[in-house]
Amino acid sequence: MKQFQNFLNFKFANNSLAQLNSTFNQIIRLSQKFSLTYKIISIEPEVNNVVIYLDVKDDQNKEFIDSVNFFKPIITPLTNVGKENIKFNSTSLIKKRQIHSNLYGGSKLVSFSRTRTIACSAGFWMKKNNKDFVLSAGHCISLIPPPAFFYLEDLDNLHEIGPMDDFSIEQTDMGFIEKLDTSLVQLRQMIQNIDHETSELLSYFIAGNSKITSTGIHLCKSGHVTGITCGKVTSINTVTLTVTGTKRGVFRVEMKNTDGDSGSSVYRYNIFNPSKFVDAVGILISGSDTVGVVDPIHKAFDLGYSLLLKFIKKYK
Repeated sequence: MKQFQNFLNFKFANNSLAQLNSTFNQIIRLSQKFSLTYKIISIEPEVNNVVIYLDVKDDQNKEFIDSVNFFKPIITPLTNVGKENIKFNSTSLIKKRQIHSNLYGGSKLVSFSRTRTIACSAGFWMKKNNKDFVLSAGHCISLIPPPAFFYLEDLDNLHEIGPMDDFSIEQTDMGFIEKLDTSLVQLRQMIQNIDHETSELLSYFIAGNSKITSTGIHLCKSGHVTGITCGKVTSINTVTLTVTGTKRGVFRVEMKNTDGDSGSSVYRYNIFNPSKFVDAVGILISGSDTVGVVDPIHKAFDLGYSLLLKFIKKYK
């Protein structure tokens, strides 16, 4: 150990894990007494504190900030607050076309009524009871009156997928779009999108799934607006409070995102072949700018859904 001491850098931690958990839970209980517009609360080991992300200029949040200062959290302003990242227009000018198209993780999904069109991103290809589904964010259906049908938009063409009849927008934020007509849209156990930094078209096969159990892990997401962006996990103890409910069991990632990226497939590189294969981690459900919140994929498994995979060939 002595020979490595010049390479080690230790930081003094003022707060124990028990103290952080206690503060975290007390802040959540306190926050539920206020009518807040949108906030993310997380334990972040790197700064050894509870961090609260919210719009500090919103009058509804100012009283909460005054009350919570007793616990000495870090208050971080949310810029360009996207809340639950739905992108929508006032009217729809899209005409339905009957052309075969592929659906990947990060493809653009749209649904519309007579007055507005919303857009989210595709997550992963799932199965349940021998039926095919596209996983996305459950809140994508919240602004469209039932029955809400979803479509794949590809090069300004619209391809019918099916309804999102099974969804949750309270404790979890997942929606499952049933694929009705096999001839119009082909689901792929792949992620294909433009890298946000290099503008390069990237493609990866989904080879497995992974649980996130620690911070510092490098993850990427594929969304239809910002493409492929990557960053590190900063908190695995995160709660979001929105108008659609309180989401627990989510985690925070430092990655670029914006309106329309809700439902994006979040993944990490597969250890056997990181150049071509990735493991599903979850879907992006909310955030703003570089603050992303992810709902883990295992919640879909708990609901009886399975993930479609592309298996890796292993050579001796």
